[in-house]
Amino acid sequence: MSGDTAPYERDLAYVHSAGYSRLMLPVAHEVVRRLRDRQCSGGTIVDLGCGAGQVAGEYAAAGYDVIGVDLSPAMIELAQSIVPHARFEVGSWTTWPLPPCIAISALGEVVCYLSPGVDPVAVLQDFFAKAFAALAAGGLLVLDVVEIGMGRELDPTWTAGEDWCCLVKYQYDESHDQLTRRITTFRAAGEFYRRQDEVHRQQLFARDEVAQMLEQAGFQVEVAERFGDFTPLPGRAFFAAMKRE
Repeated sequence: MSGDTAPYERDLAYVHSAGYSRLMLPVAHEVVRRLRDRQCSGGTIVDLGCGAGQVAGEYAAAGYDVIGVDLSPAMIELAQSIVPHARFEVGSWTTWPLPPCIAISALGEVVCYLSPGVDPVAVLQDFFAKAFAALAAGGLLVLDVVEIGMGRELDPTWTAGEDWCCLVKYQYDESHDQLTRRITTFRAAGEFYRRQDEVHRQQLFARDEVAQMLEQAGFQVEVAERFGDFTPLPGRAFFAAMKRE
């Protein structure tokens, strides 16, 4: 869901980059390892929901051509400053036209963010079909989703860094399998702190349903409890899908 405000405006983009963006770096390392094991040392990798570009930066450092895509202009601005030699574009994972590539990542629950009123299953099926068509034989699609049930009894969380803090309150919608996050950030601005509020809504999925959709699209699917050195957070399902050679 897109939320009640533009996603990841400048302060939340900064907070996410400062406090959370390194969580997915082990995924990038494992993607690179698997590609090299298949003698694939070059080509294009697409990072959907790229955030501030840290994962894209790992792909670029490994010698791949990288395109990072994110709905947040503030995130794209940060990414371009952090990884100036990579290509970044503002766009949605649901509509951005995928080019021929060797890998696609959609990390940080990217595919759970959908526009209101859409059929989540149909949108995901369409994305998997487009990803399969774009990938070279042996190519990888890696993604994670929030699972149905996650958030039913979550208490508010509070996280802080040197010049920021972030409060998240959760609301679970049983009838639609959706999770709402009400996010309040405070970021240092001179001697004071600036407050920003955002509302993010996510569609939740059953891991077996997602795995079945990937298989129907033609992928060989691994539902991973570990992916290299990466372990999914509780309530999330992680998928590594390979286009059969």
